[in-house]
Amino acid sequence: MKHSTLYTYGLLLICCAHNIGLTAQTSIRGRVIEKTDKVSIPFARIEIFRDGILIDQTYSDNEGRFQFLDLPLGKYDLISHSIGHLTQQASNIDLLTHHHINVNLNLTLSGYPLDQFCIVKNEKPKSLTSREL
Repeated sequence: MKHSTLYTYGLLLICCAHNIGLTAQTSIRGRVIEKTDKVSIPFARIEIFRDGILIDQTYSDNEGRFQFLDLPLGKYDLISHSIGHLTQQASNIDLLTHHHINVNLNLTLSGYPLDQFCIVKNEKPKSLTSREL
């Protein structure tokens, strides 16, 4: 009886360790850069989708790098957003055959570059006259 219990716990431990190993070693990493001059884009929002459902999001760091770790095996889509740039999508990223994938998202400047903007919380925006600009 005692031997049977130890054997069962041993098998359970091996199965759990094997399953943890399958998900702990998958990742999608990359950089968000401007398409024309290859400059890194910091603080871009990157969303990750599986089967059309948003499962997570992150922001690029000061050097435009991002990562999603410990993803289940499957196919993914990434969408990147950044102020002053067109949205970029990378589709059908396959984590079934590759467990570590690097993806560079090349964003194009939008046709309407921002000169300046102001973020105001809980206040009505003030109208500026041409002298104040």
